[in-house]
Amino acid sequence: SAQEACDGKSPPPANAPCTASHEIVICIDNSVDDIEGGGAARSDLLNALVGAYKLGESPTGPRIGLVQFDNTALVLSNLTDSSSELTVAIADRPAAATTATPSEGGTCTYCGLEAAQALLSSSLRTDARKVIILIVDGIAVRKK
Repeated sequence: SAQEACDGKSPPPANAPCTASHEIVICIDNSVDDIEGGGAARSDLLNALVGAYKLGESPTGPRIGLVQFDNTALVLSNLTDSSSELTVAIADRPAAATTATPSEGGTCTYCGLEAAQALLSSSLRTDARKVIILIVDGIAVRKK
């Protein structure tokens, strides 16, 4: 069933959006725009992830927050069950740099994870499963 498909052990299937009680922070690396499709591909991915959850149908349903990071972290959206709020946050997110070197700061994955954890820690929903979806290119240039 769709409920079993979003039990936190695997991502929900696209044809059966998740309605379980989750607090989800999608944390995406935005350090260098070197992926095929650039920023539009990142936005498409974020919109697809948000679309995998049924938001706003129940007060105990899933809520999503968005964080992007490069040499620092930026909270794009606090935890919300509003699809439209998340769509606007994704559309309005700052573009990635076209080049970066370690001396310019590069990628601080820790900064993104710290911001994501802060969003989850701010949640008062103790019954909700807390999840961070981390999307990175695999190269952390800046350590804490």
